[in-house]
Amino acid sequence: MNWYLGITTSKMISPFPGHEKIRGEAAVEKQLRAIGLDCFVPTQIVFKRQGKNRYAEPWVDYLCPNYIFANVPADRYAEALGA
Repeated sequence: MNWYLGITTSKMISPFPGHEKIRGEAAVEKQLRAIGLDCFVPTQIVFKRQGKNRYAEPWVDYLCPNYIFANVPADRYAEALGA
């Protein structure tokens, strides 16, 4: 098995037809996990205050924007490219 680096988009896209739009890295991660592949999107939770909010709210921050790491076996490589 080999780890591959995939370049995605940071635009809001739908992982599957009819689902709500989410950020590109998360959408690709859902698609790869749906076909049974192991993948990793490095994220961290930061607390940000936005506007006039008194308290900071948790916010998911992507450490490597537009990138996803996937562990793909050689026999399933073509299937992963079609996801």
